[in-house]
Amino acid sequence: MLLELLCSIVDAAPTSNDVVSVAERTQGLRVHRQANKLPTIPKETYAQVSINHIVTGLTDVGDDAKVGWGVGIFPVSIEEMYAALNEEVQHVPSSPVNVTEVIQGTACTNGRVVFMNLPIPMLSDRWWVTTQGTSPEIRRVSQGQMAELTWNTIPNFTVSNLPSHLQHHTVDGVHVQESSGGWLLIKIDDTHTLGEYHSWSDPNGYIPASIASTLSAQGIERVFDSMLQYAQTNTEKCTYTW
Repeated sequence: MLLELLCSIVDAAPTSNDVVSVAERTQGLRVHRQANKLPTIPKETYAQVSINHIVTGLTDVGDDAKVGWGVGIFPVSIEEMYAALNEEVQHVPSSPVNVTEVIQGTACTNGRVVFMNLPIPMLSDRWWVTTQGTSPEIRRVSQGQMAELTWNTIPNFTVSNLPSHLQHHTVDGVHVQESSGGWLLIKIDDTHTLGEYHSWSDPNGYIPASIASTLSAQGIERVFDSMLQYAQTNTEKCTYTW
């Protein structure tokens, strides 16, 4: 009985006060973020999130485009959650994309270059190449209380730079030349992590950026769910300095 009580205390879900407190306490460290097109997240959002409730929204970024964002709580340590987010090649089975491959650099590392292909029924597939950043500076200055993963498309990337076995995806596919996003993780306690996600892209072709951003926002809850499921059902291989 005592053991059960102690376990329930350790695993108790964070309160809204806990979440607001950790967001306010780490606010000044956000200047070390490397992500682009950061959304404006209302302060009241942090009082609304819970283990079972993800808050999402859209922020205007000009040219009729919007950044989709979401805030939620992962019942997972920040170290494990961050490792899980960085294993993008392993996310394919639970992701809309059907191909993800590191084409330059090494899996998990800062600055790796990643190819992805997204099949779209009745429309042309979309493919893109991004640089993935692990923002080691924010982990260092926060003493392991925060971690960030970012992605940005590489300007003027050409098909000839792709490995030959991936080039067939470009024959009928549309190149997404503008896309960016990121995850920010903040430690609440040893078993709970606050997660902030944002994403924006201009899909080119017949899908306006404004519509694409809206569709992206609608899928944010699924992104949170799939990342949590991956973290809870896999032994992560990525390791980082905390």
